[in-house]
Amino acid sequence: MLKLPHPIPYQGSKRRLAEAIGSIVPKRIDTWYEPFAGSAAMSIWAARYRDPAKIVLGDSLVCLTTLWEIIIDDPRGAADCYEAVWTGQQNASHGYFNGSARSLQ
Repeated sequence: MLKLPHPIPYQGSKRRLAEAIGSIVPKRIDTWYEPFAGSAAMSIWAARYRDPAKIVLGDSLVCLTTLWEIIIDDPRGAADCYEAVWTGQQNASHGYFNGSARSLQ
C-alpha cells in the first residue's frame, strides 16, 4: 500500500491503523465525516482509497481546526510559512518558537 504523506504526523495518530480500520469501510462513500480529526489520518486515507465527494473534518481544538483550514484553503502559503519557521530555527536560540508563534498569528 502507498505511504500517504501527512502534514501533521504525531505519535498516537491513526495513520498506521488506517488500512486496518479502512478494511471495514464501505467501498462507496458520499460524505466522509471525521469528528475527532486530529491529524485527519482517516480522512487522508479515505480521500486516497474511497474518493468521497465530500470530507468533513471536525475537532474541538480550535488551533488544530484553524491549521486544517489554512492547509486546505492555502496549501502553498502553509508550506511557505512552515518552511520559514523550519529554516529560521536552524541557528536560533531556544526561545525562537515562542517568538515565531506570536509573529505567525
